Amino acid sequence: MPELPDVEHFRDYLQETSLNQKISSVQVKDNRILKDVDQSSLRRLLVDNRFTETFRYGKNIFLRIDKAPWLTLHFGMTGDLKYYSEPSDKPPFERLSIVFSNGSTLGYSDQRLFGRIGVTSSPEDFISEHHLGKDALEIDKDDFLKVLSGKRRSIKNLLMDQRLIAGIGNEYSDEILFQAGILPQRGSDSLKREDFLKIFNSMKMVLKTALKAHGDKKRFPESFLLRNRRKGAKCPGCNTAMESFRLGGRTGYFCPGCQV
Repeated sequence: MPELPDVEHFRDYLQETSLNQKISSVQVKDNRILKDVDQSSLRRLLVDNRFTETFRYGKNIFLRIDKAPWLTLHFGMTGDLKYYSEPSDKPPFERLSIVFSNGSTLGYSDQRLFGRIGVTSSPEDFISEHHLGKDALEIDKDDFLKVLSGKRRSIKNLLMDQRLIAGIGNEYSDEILFQAGILPQRGSDSLKREDFLKIFNSMKMVLKTALKAHGDKKRFPESFLLRNRRKGAKCPGCNTAMESFRLGGRTGYFCPGCQV
């Protein structure tokens, strides 16, 4: 599932490929990806306009449409982007294609159709309407302690709650807690201030490392769980077999030797 580092990589990709080019046509291939906008309205907004700016917040990308509002992109579990010139390069499961006047196409693909494309008057309005917490890269220590302290839920669920902190999902919450040495199943009410500070510092380190690696897990340090995140894999810290658990319908991973 694309999380903050992956979505930031998508933003960089859009910056490099898709800005300041006149849009000649738009095709929506599955209406289920649209949120609060229909095909006709989307075409009217995009055709003969250009994308002039990108912005990321949490797991969302915002594309400013010249002389119009912003296009919003959320990638769900399997969303992806591809800019291509040859029809043979069209990605599988392409749900939206935006064709530019130079003949190239920006394709949005999503196999499982959990992603969403919509329109907003501004990123600020979108953030407010969706009750998103502060971006995980931007939140400071004091706000982090404030939004997580005093809750009575597992620490993993709190990290993934987009209303508290925007940008962290299932995989990166595992990595953050692994690096902090905290069991993901632990109730947040059992954690002390120093535990929350460990998690905060781990979050910043993990996200910055992932951004530097462009989200490519093969380029992560050998000390990272995400290089080999599966049940039975050896912990990169103590060589204990990793274990899995189910929480809120998702499978998480942890080391019973390194995390307490």
